[in-house]
Amino acid sequence: MCGASIVHAQGGDGRESKDLLASLNWKKWSPDPVPVFSAEESLAKFKVAPGFKVELVASEPMVKDPVFVDWDDDGRMWVGELRTYMIDLDGTGEKERKSRVMVLEDTDGDGRMDKSTAFVDDMINVRCLAFVDGGVLVVESGALWFCQDKDGDLRCDEKTKLMDFATSAHGNIEHAENALHFALDNWMYNSKSSRKLAWRRGKVVQMPARGRGQWGMGSDAYGRLYFNSNSQWFEVDWATYDRQWPSKGSSVPAPTNRVYGIRPNTALNRNYKPGRILEDGRVASVTTISGLAVHSHGAYGKEWEGAVFSMSPGTNTVGAFLPEKPFPLSDKYLHKTYPDAVWKQREFLASTDERFRPVNASMGPDGCLYLVDFHRGVIQHKRFLTSYLRNQSAARKLDKPIGLGRIYRIVPDDHKNIDPPRDLVAGLSHPYLWWRLRSQKRIVEGDKTDLVPAVVKLAGNEKASAFGRVHALWTLAGLGKLDEKTVRGAIGSEHWFLAMTGLRLAGESK
Repeated sequence: MCGASIVHAQGGDGRESKDLLASLNWKKWSPDPVPVFSAEESLAKFKVAPGFKVELVASEPMVKDPVFVDWDDDGRMWVGELRTYMIDLDGTGEKERKSRVMVLEDTDGDGRMDKSTAFVDDMINVRCLAFVDGGVLVVESGALWFCQDKDGDLRCDEKTKLMDFATSAHGNIEHAENALHFALDNWMYNSKSSRKLAWRRGKVVQMPARGRGQWGMGSDAYGRLYFNSNSQWFEVDWATYDRQWPSKGSSVPAPTNRVYGIRPNTALNRNYKPGRILEDGRVASVTTISGLAVHSHGAYGKEWEGAVFSMSPGTNTVGAFLPEKPFPLSDKYLHKTYPDAVWKQREFLASTDERFRPVNASMGPDGCLYLVDFHRGVIQHKRFLTSYLRNQSAARKLDKPIGLGRIYRIVPDDHKNIDPPRDLVAGLSHPYLWWRLRSQKRIVEGDKTDLVPAVVKLAGNEKASAFGRVHALWTLAGLGKLDEKTVRGAIGSEHWFLAMTGLRLAGESK
């Protein structure tokens, strides 16, 4: 049997030909075991678009198998980990309570995390988290938990199960609820879900929502939702405002599914099919899209306003898509690619490290893009794993090690820090969308009615930024304190989006 491929039936084989599943075509481009690089070595493997640089923010052992990142109001980074996902090629131990939420801190201000605390360490594959008044919502396979730190040591002291959630993750971990993404209309939206959630007076409220996406969620300054699926870079959902801005269908897709990596992409599930692998060893189309982030009122300036950054872990790339014209003048996007001396064309960010697996992303409080690198050789779940990929993964030692993980920041060359807002009401007018949404969320979910006079003043201030006034309107709506005078003032504004928001809230307010 020496030199032969041994094919054992796998969950993803289906009715495929055994001859195809036994294909060794990958040996033409990637015959050798895949090296394991340190975080610093892997950092040197990136090529990024001109005008940007990649910075390492955190790595193992501080974080292991990360899939989600967010920040608290004090700038600490919180990371959700998927610790028992495919720890071997049989996917054993998947339901063991070993996954964590880690709190990372940069204590010396050098931009790299140097202190870590396990907020919780007994979860079943943490999918996402969200900060709410009084604690943190954490989604694991099968449940939504409310976790509270009662003594300020950044460790969970009390954990309360609120509801069954992401229940399909027990058998199909790739296709279950995730995101908890807070958008302009005061709701938390989820991928792979038919409901949206809100936190009100210490309880979760839920309502039906259109099903969207597969992993991750984003939104822009106009409240539009962005999501994706494994074979599509992204979609932008116009349904949020479909009464004002009708579009063909319910969402606008990416203009292409083409992808341009800078290394062979042989370790993909169905590359045994003729024509899937190009002559140079790359694949032509995305099949592993996972997570995204939207640059809307961030640190990259007007040139990048509305840019969608989408993760393609199977090709070790991050794609970027720019609107052809500022919203709402066009619903068309341009796929930003760059010349490459070796591969002719490449994505916004690409790596030659095959273990670089960008599975999620987020815009941070500094207005920059953060990438969550799962850093695994095998990212295909056992439910869909084919014999072809299993045999290749074993031969090339992609199945180990596990327990790695990195967080990267994409920084513009001319980046200048902007101070956080002085208080919550000021935060509603902050230049960065991250702070505006966070301030709105804290006021609404904290039921801070004592701030209503100041928020009403902002909503009616014609000298204030239009987007600050928009957030003030939604804040008042969330508190149940939006009055007719304030709405009429917005409708009479010369700024089209502020006027539209007033019209929408006039129709939705009771």
